[in-house]
Amino acid sequence: MDMLLSKGDIMKALGMTRNVDSALPHPFVVEITKKTDIRYDEVCSNFVMDYTTNSWGQFTPITKKGISLLEKINILMEMEIPNPEKVFNLKTGMVETV
Repeated sequence: MDMLLSKGDIMKALGMTRNVDSALPHPFVVEITKKTDIRYDEVCSNFVMDYTTNSWGQFTPITKKGISLLEKINILMEMEIPNPEKVFNLKTGMVETV
């Protein structure tokens, strides 16, 4: 069973306490849901905007499930969004290297 943690809890476990926003650009999430079979809440629950490397932010998965969703997004939307260095595994409650 998946752990019931807030997005903020997951971000803290990953050390994402500065220059990261849990909010995602609504138009971008809508575009993803229109071009894939991924639900809006799945995107919002498993991704953040990471501003540590640039001012416009990088759409970034924070969970292991987010990694599999990112693969779909990259293929179906013909994008090349990179994987993060680590993600949170909701099944084990552990941070994992990608």
